[in-house]
Parts: sequence; C-alpha cells; structure tokens
Amino acid sequence: MKIRVIHLRGTVLLAILVLFLLLSFNALATQVIEAEFGKLKAKMELSENNETIYSSRRYKGLATYQLYIPSSGKYRLEFKTYNPTKDDYKLKVQFKKRNYELRFNDESSKMPTWQVAKKSGIEVDLNKGKEQLVIRSIDEFTHIDAFRLIPLKVDSSEEESSEQEGGMDLGDIPIYAPSQPKRGPKDDPRFSLLNNLIGFASGTTGGLEGPDCKVTNLNDDGSGSLRDCAESNSSRWVVFEVSGTIALKSPIKIGANTTIDGRGQNIRIINYGLVISKTENVIIHNVSVSKAEDDAITVYKSKNVWVDHVSLSDSGDGLLDITEQSSAVTVSYSRFEDHIKAMLIGANNKREDDQNIHVTIHNNLFYNTVRRNPAIRFARVHLFNNVFKDWGDGTSGDGVSATYYSQVYLEKNIFDPDREVDRALRLTVGNYIKVKGYVKATGNLTLGEAKIFSHEEEKVFLPSQVYNYSAQNADDELYQAILSQAGRAEIPTWDMAEGMEPVLEPIEDEEEEGSGNWSGSKSEKSCDIPCTLSAEDFSLDGFLTHDDGSFYSPTSLFKVTDENPLATTHFYIEDASDYKLEITHYSPTGKEDSLFLKINDGPIQVIHLGFSEDLRIKTLNNQNLVEGRNEITVFGREKNTKIYQIRVVN
Repeated sequence: MKIRVIHLRGTVLLAILVLFLLLSFNALATQVIEAEFGKLKAKMELSENNETIYSSRRYKGLATYQLYIPSSGKYRLEFKTYNPTKDDYKLKVQFKKRNYELRFNDESSKMPTWQVAKKSGIEVDLNKGKEQLVIRSIDEFTHIDAFRLIPLKVDSSEEESSEQEGGMDLGDIPIYAPSQPKRGPKDDPRFSLLNNLIGFASGTTGGLEGPDCKVTNLNDDGSGSLRDCAESNSSRWVVFEVSGTIALKSPIKIGANTTIDGRGQNIRIINYGLVISKTENVIIHNVSVSKAEDDAITVYKSKNVWVDHVSLSDSGDGLLDITEQSSAVTVSYSRFEDHIKAMLIGANNKREDDQNIHVTIHNNLFYNTVRRNPAIRFARVHLFNNVFKDWGDGTSGDGVSATYYSQVYLEKNIFDPDREVDRALRLTVGNYIKVKGYVKATGNLTLGEAKIFSHEEEKVFLPSQVYNYSAQNADDELYQAILSQAGRAEIPTWDMAEGMEPVLEPIEDEEEEGSGNWSGSKSEKSCDIPCTLSAEDFSLDGFLTHDDGSFYSPTSLFKVTDENPLATTHFYIEDASDYKLEITHYSPTGKEDSLFLKINDGPIQVIHLGFSEDLRIKTLNNQNLVEGRNEITVFGREKNTKIYQIRVVN
C-alpha cells in the first residue's frame, strides 16, 4: 500500500515531488507513517546535498503538508532532524488546528536522526482520512529530513479498506473495466441503437429487458407523459408517439434500467432538466433540453450512463454535470451550445472520491460555450473526435480544463477558437484551482491561435487497453461530419412549433465575395474605418426604439425562429480583413445582456454581453468583413438588451 503526502502551499522554487509514505505493519496491524522531505522546499532553504530543508532566519521557515491517515486512533509525531549550530532547538507544529512547540536536545549527532521531542513529542487523536501538518521553524538552521507518525492505538477494523482510499495519485486507483457491449441484429430497433455504444459505458443496456412505455402527450405528468414513463420503478424503453415541447414543472428523476429514445420525433424539454441520481443503467437519446432552471442533465452518484445525440443549451447552471463518483459514462454525438458552462466532471476541489469517475466523450460539438468544455477534476476522461468551436467570450473562458490529478487522454479532436482566446487547454484556473491534472494529447487539429499540449503524459491511462474503439483523423471531413451529425436529429414537419436551430457552417478555404440580403436596410453608407453604425443606421423589424437613441427587444427568445426581432444594416468598406466590433449597450434590469449576431453569410453567433447597468462596450475580435458591401444582422435574444451603436475598428 502507498500513501501520498502532498505539498499544498509555500513558494516552491524546485519541482514538487510526490512523497511516498512507507507503511510497516506490527503484530497489532498498526501502521507507521513515514515521509521523507527529500528535495522539497517550502519557504525554507535546501541543504547542499538536497536532503533536508531548513531556515537561516528565526521564525521564518514554513512547510505545509497534507497526508492520509489510514486508520483512526492515537499517534505520536516524531521528526528526523538536527541543528549544526546548537544542541537545544525548537520547532512549532500545527496539527488538528492546535499548536505545539517541540523542544529537541541532540548532543551526540550532527546528522539527521530520529528524535522524540521533550514531553514525548506530540500525541494526538486522528481520524481516518486527510489531515494537514504545518511545520514552522523557530531556531535558525534546524534541518528537517523527515517526519513519521507512530500509531499508539488504532482501530484495526479499518485496515482492510484503507488501501482503496489512501492518497492523491490516481495511479493506485484501478481503471474501471467496462462490461462487454451488448450487440444484436441491426434490424432490431433497440439494437440498432445499442450497437453504436462504445467507451466506458459499454455494457449499458437501459430498458432493453423491459417493455415499451409510450409517451402519448406533452403534459408535465399523468398517464402517457414522459414523467410517468421515466420515473417508473421497473425496466422500460421509453418511446414517443408525439412531437413538440414538454414544459416541465420540476426535474424528471429517471429510474434505473431506463432508455429514453426520442428517435422519429422532435422532443424538446424546457424549464427543468433530467436527473440521473443514485441509479444505474440509463440511456438518453435524441432529445433536446434548454432553458432548464438548473442543469440540463445531471448525473449524480450513478453508473452505466449513456448520453447520445442530445442537444443541450441555455440553462440555469451547467449543461451536463457528472459528479459524486458517477462512473462508466459515455457522452457521444451530442451538441453543447450557447451557454457559459458546458460540462463539469468532478464536483469540486475537495472531492477526491471523484477519482473513480470514468468518462468517454466522443464525436460531440461544443459551440459558443464560454468554459467547462469540459472542466475535469480527479476523473479519468477520454476525449476523441470532438469539435470545440468558439469557446470563451472574447476576453475569458477556456476549452478543456484538466486539474486536480485528473487523467485526460485528448485524441484527434478539432479546436477552432475563432476568437482571441487561445486557452484550448488549461491545467490551472487563477487562484481558485492551482493543482494540475495529467494530459496525453495526440493527433489533435488546432486552428487559429489554439494551443494543445501534453503534461506528464506517462501518468495518463491508455484507453486502447480498456475498451475497443476507432478514432477518425482530425481533419475537415471529421469537422463537417460533427457539424451535421451532433445533437438531436431534427425531423422535418409542416407545422414545426420551434423554427430550425442555427446551422454552423464548416470552415471554408476560399474567401467569399461580399453578400447578404439587399432589402430592408436604411443604411447604404460608406464606412471609413473606424466606422460607427448608430441605431438610426439599422432597419428594425420587431425591435423597439427608446428616446435615448437605443433599440431593444421586447421579448426573450433563446433560439433563432421566425419570431425574433431583427435589426439589419449594410455598409461598404475598402479592404477585406478581420475587424473588431465594439457593441455599446446596457441593461436597465441589471441582468446579463445577450443577442444573436450574423455577419454576411457567416454563422449565427450568440453574444453574451455581460452584466451592466451603465453603458458598456463589448468587443468582438476577429470578425471577418469582405471588400465592398457587408451586412450585419442583430437578432433579439434577451429582453430589454439595449443597443446604442456598433463600431467597426481595426
């Protein structure tokens, strides 16, 4: 068994090493916990032989360590130490939020030896789990080589399970081995879905063994509703006989052994999301969730979960959270868009038990999501063949975030920022997250200024040793396939209540000539850069004007439909290039502003303007304008977002 000691704070001038605590068992099954300081340096100097730390100034040395206690009981703390300048010296120790002053008397040795402080050192009751030890040097030149905890009386009944729980290095936690995938005849409707499952969720069958449960109406609850089928206590395969929007009045908590199969229908869930909590063997396929009050989909303390061909957008918190030791999860061919926080894997910085999370994420589209694409703590995650497009908001945000000892295998993905945000991958997040994860990056395609790299890749698991899969090369063919295939499959109907969602255009190699709709604009002005387009330069359809010269939307519409207010302007410029757009705006409600924006024949962008009760300028970088005639169209998205002007600058 191995137990790790982790250096948590202090000015680290040398590389931080993982310290191995050696355990020896006595007749009473007790364990001596010993940790060498080695080459660590924590606001102390390092000795010439790099074996000890010390402070050359009184009261200035500080070292803080975190260790794992395998069994509850009483322990004595001892130090391997010496002081070459004096026989009597002191250390101050903080343990269990109590301060102790240790006095040592060493007349015989001028080399580090194990010593017990006067009054038998520290004897303290410790509980099984994490503890923090803080060491402060009182006398200068007190060299510290190691410390150890001697068990005096421990609960031996806890010894059996301690090996699974000790430490922070995930190398000691076994890789989850998924079951063999369940395969069947292609002409069987259920197996035509299950045959596509790969990754950590392999072996998940959902409601395969149960009967069909038919959703016959769009009600929140009652007979024939989605809730009635999904929250049942028995195995079932949920199918839909209707299309449309289900406006939930509370989250749906999906029961075990359930498949929600939206094939053949247009199913949109709004107001609240889907919750997979303390259960197992669940499949969600071909539905969309938006405008949820909290998360669109929550996976909590669950296992064997497959989320496939779903479209998630614009919800209260995150789009998909996988936390609290949820494992054996695959997320595939899904679409995460128009939101700040896309996907969270690992609850927070303290949930070490989330190291048991294992997730496969493949062939998904992350579009116009500011951060958490995904954010990963502690877990093992395999990401392959995903497209990450337009993350961040122009000034902040990130792509993949791998922190807190997570192991991330990043394989053959495409990163296309289209903004001045190059944090395609980050290992720390400001002052909030300072502990890095481990990353193996291979075969990825980065566009623009995106940067992908490996970090301590030897510590990352190899997916090919865990399950069978085939990753496509990261190229334009993959890019276009993801743009067209990810998310809920839209089934065309004559009476669609929601208009079609915005379609992303793949990257074009050739520069197009100026284009756009020539009708409906009052402005045909020639633009000398910098150029200001005021509210009076826009032709308004559905937007309202204010006496202060702004225009605003009277309603909130979070999808582009035929009902969105429109504001259109045309202008001429001499040189084709990437320009900045500066949008002057404010919100009289004090809530976050947002709008849809389209330039010429480019994709529709969701612009999150931020919170502002006063005039504020939002800058959009790298907006491509062509030589000659250009068109900018603003679609209303959020109620009362007031737009004063749009300025075009170099």
